[in-house]
Amino acid sequence: MRYSTATFLTLLLFSCETVDPLEPDRVIPNQIQPFVDQFIWEAEKRGVDLDVSKLSFEFESGIQGGSAQNSIAGICTRSDNLHLIKIDTLNSLWLLSGDLGHEEIIFHELGHCLLGRFHRDEKFISDDFASIMRTVGLLQYGDLNNFSSLFIVPGDLKAHRRDYYIEELFNENTPSPCWSDPDIISPYPLTFFKESFIEERKYRRMWLDPDDNLWFYGKEKNYLLVGGVFQEQLPGLEIAAMSKDSQDKIWIAGFQEGKILIGTYNSGIFEPKYDSGDFSLVFSGIDQFIVDGSNRLWLGDNFGNLHVWTENEFNLVTGLPEGRVWTMRNGPDNSVYALKGGQLYIFESPQKFIQVGKHNSELPSDFFRSLEVDAQGVAWMQVSGSASYLLQFMPNFEVKRLELHKINLSEIRINSLTTDRNGNMWAATTNGIKKWEGETFSKYCAYNTGVPILSFSSMAIGANGNIWSIGKDTASLQPVLMLSKAGI
Repeated sequence: MRYSTATFLTLLLFSCETVDPLEPDRVIPNQIQPFVDQFIWEAEKRGVDLDVSKLSFEFESGIQGGSAQNSIAGICTRSDNLHLIKIDTLNSLWLLSGDLGHEEIIFHELGHCLLGRFHRDEKFISDDFASIMRTVGLLQYGDLNNFSSLFIVPGDLKAHRRDYYIEELFNENTPSPCWSDPDIISPYPLTFFKESFIEERKYRRMWLDPDDNLWFYGKEKNYLLVGGVFQEQLPGLEIAAMSKDSQDKIWIAGFQEGKILIGTYNSGIFEPKYDSGDFSLVFSGIDQFIVDGSNRLWLGDNFGNLHVWTENEFNLVTGLPEGRVWTMRNGPDNSVYALKGGQLYIFESPQKFIQVGKHNSELPSDFFRSLEVDAQGVAWMQVSGSASYLLQFMPNFEVKRLELHKINLSEIRINSLTTDRNGNMWAATTNGIKKWEGETFSKYCAYNTGVPILSFSSMAIGANGNIWSIGKDTASLQPVLMLSKAGI
């Protein structure tokens, strides 16, 4: 692979040779081994047998054979007893690339050395190469994390292309992807809503009621989408959270005139059922609120206390450590799953609960930053920090670890997880919206929702096939609400 230094990033070429070294020395550096392991996994997934016994890597500072205009970033040399790949660590492309860019460079050379692939320089209508096995050109799906976005579009905007390029690497007859032709129109209509309140963080709470009506609510006003137009609802009531009970009755927790109010909503009318006087402790605000399968009301306050409506009053749940209630979700058998201070708790009842972590399960951590529960009662979580995997926590305490690079989420940050009315799991990511399909999240083209490839912060999936999502507008970088009818 060669690279031009004429104007920072203008050109890179690839190279492959056949030689016969006398004394083969097979070494795979630790820095390279994860990429080789991933390549082997991709091959096994497709039923491709590889012989890696002859494979070896070397790092060099300047590979011979290039020119002033086109330096070589990587080269594969093959013989009967050695498949040697050399990587130029001083080549600008390698220096500026992140993990996904390094993967593309290495996979190109492995395509030569292990798959026997030749160069392929065909292009799509979009002017993108049809293969990462091209002779010349910039990275096709990799990232350039260490290069200023003033000069080039950041590579992570191309990460959604990885699934196609890896498929093509192992099968040259892979059909062209949807993004290869800019004139292809999605079969699903897309509607944009750019109301000013959507840009304000205080109105970023979005909820679909049992009739699939969309609500936006926040600190000052509440909005309901009626006939394609947002209309203000319940003036004077500051909604903190909304939920529904087992009969699909809408419940609202909020504030009015300095008092906490919890009640039901029907046809534009809010009927308070409980107020601040019903609580065992006075508190300043509401963090979380849900109604469980037994129609018990659960409320987490700003002080980290958890209150549950039982025996005609709200009772404080005792025995919990400090820390605010981040998330509450309904689980199987009328249980409630909660993240409190980042720790996972499972409540069979307000008096009977367990904290789950490394000490009593196969979970790799005691602190998590997201939680969603699907129709099978499986809790999906992300570990706090920058872990490269998702966790599935089963009702029987079995834990499954989903490596992101194996579930079509390579180099993608998951901003939120959401279940639809059928219990299917969806992910709002920095590279679009994806649906869980049993073993992996959907490829963008295989399950085209009609939603553009943007960074999404949140979403809601309706029973009627509507996908509501909030992403950043590519021009203004301001949040914009999108509706796509994908017929799910």
